[in-house]
Amino acid sequence: MNVEDHPPGLDGRPGGAVIVSLFRRSCGRASCPVCFEKWAGLQGRRAEHRLKRFQVSLARFRKVIHVAVSVARCDWALEYPGLRRKAYKLARFVGVRGGCVVFHPWRKKGSEWVWSPHFHMLGFGWISGERVREVHKGEGWLIKNVGVRKRPRAVLAYLLSHAGIHPHRQTVTWFGALSYNKFSCSPYVPEEEVCPVCGGSMKPLLHEYVLDVPDPPAREGVYWVKGAEWGFHDE
Repeated sequence: MNVEDHPPGLDGRPGGAVIVSLFRRSCGRASCPVCFEKWAGLQGRRAEHRLKRFQVSLARFRKVIHVAVSVARCDWALEYPGLRRKAYKLARFVGVRGGCVVFHPWRKKGSEWVWSPHFHMLGFGWISGERVREVHKGEGWLIKNVGVRKRPRAVLAYLLSHAGIHPHRQTVTWFGALSYNKFSCSPYVPEEEVCPVCGGSMKPLLHEYVLDVPDPPAREGVYWVKGAEWGFHDE
């Protein structure tokens, strides 16, 4: 609403316009068919924050790697807690020091989803090819270093968009050197949203409906609006 510092722009923005960032409220539930993507994005940002805080303390292996751990058919009948413990153990054995884990019960083959339990891990370490072969030969599990990930939050948001969700289990877990009993850090704090034109703090707005005045935009995004009536809305 700092219209005095909102000059006209080359993008077609009129001078003295109110800058409005419109977004849909979210229930924040992983099981919600409408809000699950926002839930996944938030979990990705939180996990990336923890990974970066740990990254500062490392002397080597400072790049975040993505490791996929596929369960052997002979272990498909194991209950989830035991399956996860074994995945942690084998991942550490091949060289993963620790990280966050997302469980996928299925894989997509063609147009169908088929049962194929596997774990995705984002963390730190150096994978030994010799030990990967040893695990595959002895246990039947397949461990693959998918590669370095520069934007962990984006990868995690994608992985969480089709992860296994259980009402009594954490969807994102941590193990090894990044487990909660071995590493603690400050909680994730969302960045403050600021006006892209003047840099001022964005505050909740209330639109006052007036005859012959255009309604606000109906889709999520950042808009400049002139001629509408707005007021601050304290929540």
